[in-house]
Amino acid sequence: MSELRYAFRAFFRQPGFTLAAAIVLALGMGATTAIYTLIRNVLLDPLPYPASNRMVWIWNSPPRSGAGLSGLLGADFLEIRDRSRSFERVAGLLARLWIFNGEGDSAAVTGARVSEQFFETLGVQPIAGRAFLPAEYSTGRDSEVIFSDRFWRRRFGGDPGVVGRHIVLDGAPYDVVGIMPPDLPIEEEFEILAPLPMDQPYAAGRLYRTVRTLARLKDGVTIAQANAGLQSIAADLGSRYANDRGYSFQMVSFLDQEVGAVRSSLWILAAAVACVLLIACSNVASLLLARGAVRLREMAVRAAVGATRAALIRQLLIESTLVAIIGGAMGYPLAVLGVRLLLALDPRALPRAQSIHVDAGVLAFAFLASLATGIICGIVPAIRGSRVSLSEALKEGGRSGSAGRPGNRFRAALVVIEVALGVMLMAGAGLLARSFRALTEVEPGYKIENVLTMELGLSAARYQDTNLCRRFFERLIDRVQALSGVQAAGITNLLPLNAYKNTAGIWLDTQPVRTSETMIRLDNRVVSPEYFRAMGVPLIAGRFLAPTDREDTPIVMVVNEAFAREFFPRGDALGHRIIMGDRNPVTGEIVGIVGSFRESSIAEPPRREVFTAYSQTPVRGGTLVIRSAADPAALASAIRATLASIDQDVSAYNVRTMRQQVDDSLSQPRLRGALLAVFSMVALLLASLGVYGVISCAAVERKQEIGIRVALGARIGQVRGMIVGEGLRLTAIGLALGLIGAAAATRLMQGLLFGVTAADPITYAATAAIFIAVAFAASYVPARRATRLDPLRVLREE
Repeated sequence: MSELRYAFRAFFRQPGFTLAAAIVLALGMGATTAIYTLIRNVLLDPLPYPASNRMVWIWNSPPRSGAGLSGLLGADFLEIRDRSRSFERVAGLLARLWIFNGEGDSAAVTGARVSEQFFETLGVQPIAGRAFLPAEYSTGRDSEVIFSDRFWRRRFGGDPGVVGRHIVLDGAPYDVVGIMPPDLPIEEEFEILAPLPMDQPYAAGRLYRTVRTLARLKDGVTIAQANAGLQSIAADLGSRYANDRGYSFQMVSFLDQEVGAVRSSLWILAAAVACVLLIACSNVASLLLARGAVRLREMAVRAAVGATRAALIRQLLIESTLVAIIGGAMGYPLAVLGVRLLLALDPRALPRAQSIHVDAGVLAFAFLASLATGIICGIVPAIRGSRVSLSEALKEGGRSGSAGRPGNRFRAALVVIEVALGVMLMAGAGLLARSFRALTEVEPGYKIENVLTMELGLSAARYQDTNLCRRFFERLIDRVQALSGVQAAGITNLLPLNAYKNTAGIWLDTQPVRTSETMIRLDNRVVSPEYFRAMGVPLIAGRFLAPTDREDTPIVMVVNEAFAREFFPRGDALGHRIIMGDRNPVTGEIVGIVGSFRESSIAEPPRREVFTAYSQTPVRGGTLVIRSAADPAALASAIRATLASIDQDVSAYNVRTMRQQVDDSLSQPRLRGALLAVFSMVALLLASLGVYGVISCAAVERKQEIGIRVALGARIGQVRGMIVGEGLRLTAIGLALGLIGAAAATRLMQGLLFGVTAADPITYAATAAIFIAVAFAASYVPARRATRLDPLRVLREE
């Protein structure tokens, strides 16, 4: 306790030092604690399912399509469920949209029909009511629903009496039998669950790959072992069924499915804050060394009167640890504020955002990190400060109280380390900034300004006949296009930048052999004639789809430029015929080629695509796209009124502009770039403080030398150049080491970059220029102050 009291007294005698060191560490500790909070909540905490590490999704990987993963055929799901020996349980779900007919209004609700053992596979049960009974998974007895906690609270205010109540979905009655537990990731997508009768063709057939399959691994079974068993089943299915030939299965853990590509981003940010914390530690260590120089005689006197070297080290470590704890205490609210600000500004950028919070575990991490930081910062200054004797202190420190050349060299080494780490951070931030700028400058192939989109939910009961859907959309488009300010309006089954895809298998009339092996799989969109104009997609050759393309006229198709370039490189795509689908195939003529646009993400190049006319191949539901002359959001209420005038039970949801769609798709690159930019700015500030501190100390210790030089006639500019040159020399060494380190480290970021390479010379040149300019400024200030001293006064003092 006496050592602790002595440390507090020492701090109160030098409050400026204590505050400066605490602020420096607060910056590093705040950033570290904030990133730890994100990594812990997003990557390290298990999902809220029992033994969630054994939970996997099973997807189909199509042959040679490059179209990503898809759901399973219902029949394949049943084979996996019945034949695999790697899983404790297997369940499936079919995503769907219901129209919820509430009191006086209707709303589209996302949901899913789930198979037997769904709740057992997840390992959760409803917190109110019950799960589905075995008999309720039969056709005709599947009219029960379970609400997600979020939907229950939003729509019914958390009323427990809703269990047992009757509701209407798509015009049909359903009974509410349960409420799911809160904060389940699955409720992000599904608000209502209903039983899935596997005897239905849409569930158990071999036509649509729409069954999402989840499974729980048996104890002791690894993903690799389970995957080997799945590939054996896939090979057997391919040998028996033509439409399974070439397909394989791919397993993804629940956590990997949830966090996606953000995992690598968070670990890169963790490495960045580690650099910031190391720079902060170096800065504080340099401050402690400078403070130790002032206390050299004090330590020598304490040693002379009997203090052991261990006691001196312990005292100095207590002081440095106390400073770190103060810095951690100041950094903790910065971390809390930073996390809250991040979630408020861009909640879509992070998965599991609803579970991110600062709790006692984060507080414990901040405290332990502060203890470790205090030891790291103080160990070398403590060892150096304890290695003294009274006679050495009088000789070495002299009248200046200097720590001597060894202390100066060590502080200079710390500055080199700070600059090197700062250069690595700034180079990484520069690359991400240039990458993000390249993304924002990409021409997606459509014009995003003044475009409003809204998804439309049509009741399955009322619009089972797709001809009714077609007539509804034709009336809607005619009325919307008549609204003031509307330039064009169209319908599509899928918007660009949508997580879902509609793939189709086709053959070309140029293919002599038409088998499952020669089938070409690509993206397919069903659109109305004005869709291309509404999206601003240009016509390259031929014509757009037209209102005259009706159900009783020959089927026509439009392809994109990527399709035409790949399959008809001679430019003769127009007039060729496409056979689409292996069951109930349709044959259409290519009548137009449109510009290619980016479907999955702005960063991915356009893929080959075929467009069919909504009037000839109608589907239930779709997205309305409106191009306006001014702000498209102002049209939303008028379009809703038009929609209600046609059918008040049709609901519009996800009403957004294309600008919002594109901005949301760039949320993760924007998050990475912004955070790394902030960290690099902190690193630059701390590194400049380090340079300033070392040059200031050196200038003070060389007062006598500077006074003599000036007295002998040295010009002020020469003396200032000598001092500034020392700062630039240290910066140049750190810059060289940092650029080498950045060249190696940024290669790990190559997968996150777009339009720029990890060895981009402009980024490195700009980084070097910034650090040289900052180092010059940080060195010039103490140089200018040193040369303004009166030489005679300095010589008298010495």
